[in-house]
Amino acid sequence: RYIKKKMNSKIKKFNSEGFIVFKNFFNIKECNEFSELIDKKYEQNNFNELENEQALKFALNDKMLDFLNETFGKTYFTHDLVASIDKINYKYTFHRDNPCRRTSYGPDWDKDLNYNVVTAIAYFSDSEDVGSTLRVIKKSHLNKYKYSISNLLRIFFGKTRDTENKYMILLRRIVEKMISYEIKYKSGDLVLFYCNLYHTGGITKIKEFATRKAMVARYGGSGKHTENYANYVLYYRDRINQIQNIKDLKNYKSLLKEKKVFLEIPQEKKNIPHVSNK
Repeated sequence: RYIKKKMNSKIKKFNSEGFIVFKNFFNIKECNEFSELIDKKYEQNNFNELENEQALKFALNDKMLDFLNETFGKTYFTHDLVASIDKINYKYTFHRDNPCRRTSYGPDWDKDLNYNVVTAIAYFSDSEDVGSTLRVIKKSHLNKYKYSISNLLRIFFGKTRDTENKYMILLRRIVEKMISYEIKYKSGDLVLFYCNLYHTGGITKIKEFATRKAMVARYGGSGKHTENYANYVLYYRDRINQIQNIKDLKNYKSLLKEKKVFLEIPQEKKNIPHVSNK
């Protein structure tokens, strides 16, 4: 009963704030394996995460799927899996991962159907070592965020991203701290957040580049939001080739079906009103 109550508390906070952090989610051995996998991607041509056994171990992690199943009742993998090393400078701004990124516009913002697509990102580098962090704007996945002072400040932050004025850069840093929550991570930490939550990779020092090493996957519950996201990532983000280039597609589908997360692969591009071009 205690474990169930604790899980419900986590889910309630996740739904309310739009994100949740799991510290030390992966052990040292797993961290080393995923770190080596990410390095391997950048040493090879035509690396395909969707046919890589180690990458799929991340996407099909039982503990992660258990939490998502408790949250949504039924979880689907959206065929979106990336091993990445990103370089970040001070000109970043907040963004969303969902197809319809403008609050209240498009099917992602259906007031009668809760949005239920999630980004899962696990880090395999330490914030203190590489100088990068993750910043999230709490509750920005909700329709009411559109009318908040935080949103106005976020717009200012975005429109001044190319400034070279040192005082404006300092002002941007102040605004960033006012509107967002900073997540400093260690290798093995996992963060889940709704795809329509504003977030950004940040840096700890002005005008210095920072890097991050991470695995990213996306999941959803039943319904149109997940179906739209899969269509978006495969056709609007041109990832359909990643599916088409899987050598053993039957085995890929079998793995997902075995874990009960298989989502039918859309066969054609579907029109999504107010879809982002980014």
